[in-house]
Parts: sequence; structure tokens; C-alpha cells
Amino acid sequence: MKKFFALTICLFFVSAAAFSQIKIGVKAGANLANQELSGGGVSLDTETKFGIHAGAFAQIAAGPLAIQPEVLFSTQGSKYTWDFGGDPQEVTSDFQYLLVPVMAKFKFAKVLNVQVGPQYGILLSAEQEAGDQVDEIKDEVKNGDFSLAFGAGVEFGKLIIDARYVLGLTDLDEEDTTYKNRMFMISLGFSFL
Repeated sequence: MKKFFALTICLFFVSAAAFSQIKIGVKAGANLANQELSGGGVSLDTETKFGIHAGAFAQIAAGPLAIQPEVLFSTQGSKYTWDFGGDPQEVTSDFQYLLVPVMAKFKFAKVLNVQVGPQYGILLSAEQEAGDQVDEIKDEVKNGDFSLAFGAGVEFGKLIIDARYVLGLTDLDEEDTTYKNRMFMISLGFSFL
């Protein structure tokens, strides 16, 4: 049964490659990240934090439809003000992720596309800075972050420009606080094939 399953998958990819266009490339860009923070009846207004992302992608297209898996390094987080016993301080969280989005793209008007897909983030590091104190908080945050990403893009031959919004669905806090990632991404990519 395992051999039959493996053979079926191989035949699928061979036939998909025969009837499709494959692109492989690199991409990089800017993140405007934020985090939803609430708990105990309190919701914090967090500020947007600038970050970056960079990595590689593959795109398998058949007609107007394409699947684009990616592997990206991403810096995220947020800023907010917290009252530490009458002493309000700005708190900055810095998160680093390895992101694995798998986007379904629908292409139209030759160069335009709309896209949607799941994204899984693997937490590499997490720090929180309040005043002069910097704390490693990776042990207090869930290691995996499941998100839904959607956006639009343009493709001019080998040049790809994407704008994407990522809605975090995982509550990252291990305790009773709601802690979810939100992010807007703008990317510039270049395909080699």
C-alpha cells in the first residue's frame, strides 16, 4: 500500500510538471507587524512594528491557477505601553520566525493575481524589552503559529511583487492572555526559472 501511495504521488508530480509552468526564486521585503493583546477584561492598543522577511519560493502553475510554497525568515512583534505599578513603560516584543506559507494564486489580466493560503510559523526566538530590561520569553510563548494569509500581486516575467495580510489564528500565550500575530507584508521577488 505504501508503494502504491508513493507511486501515485510521484505520478502526480510528474504529470503536474509536464502540464505546468514551474518558477523557483527568492524574495524579500518589509513587515508591518502587530499583535492582538488582551486578557482579564483588558485589551491593549499595540503599535505597528517594522520588520523584514527573506527567503525562497517555488511556484507551480497550470493555466490561471498556481500553488506557491515558500520558506521565509521573518522578524515580527509589537510595541505597547504597560503600567508597572504606577510607572508606565514602553514594552517592545521582538519575535523571529521561520514561516512556511502555501499560497493558492488565481491569475487574471496576464500579470495580476489574488492569493490565499495557510501559513505555519516556527518560533526561533522571542524577547521582550521594558525600559532597560530585556527578557528572553521564548519559553512563555507557543513555538508554532498557524495563520491565514491573503493578498494580491503582480508578475512581470521574472519579477514578482506581492502584498499580503497575515491573520494569526493561534493564541501564542501559554496562560490566560490572548496573544495573536497580525502582519502586513510587501515583497519583491525574482524567479530563476
